[in-house]
Amino acid sequence: MDLQLEHDVEHPASWWEGRSAQQLQEFVRAGFMSGELYSGAQREIERRARESLRQVDEAARIETAHRKHQSNQVAFSAAGIGLVAAIGALIWLFLR
Repeated sequence: MDLQLEHDVEHPASWWEGRSAQQLQEFVRAGFMSGELYSGAQREIERRARESLRQVDEAARIETAHRKHQSNQVAFSAAGIGLVAAIGALIWLFLR
C-alpha cells in the first residue's frame, strides 16, 4: 500500500469509508509519522466500532421486543383457554 499520500490533504468521509479494515490498520501501524492518515484512520476505526455497537444494540432491542410479544401471546392464549374451560365447567354444572 502506498502510504506516501499527501499528509496535509484532508480526505472526505466517503474516502475513509471506502478503506478496508486492513488499509486502516496499516495507516495506524505507520503511527504519527503518517500524519492525517493516522488520525483519520483512528477516527474511521472508532466510527465503525460505534456503528457495529449500534447494530448489536438494535438487534438486541428487536429480539427483546419479539420475546415480549411472544410472552404476551402465550399469556393471552392461556387466559383464553382458562376462560373457555371455566365457561364449559359452569355449563356442565348447570346442565347436569
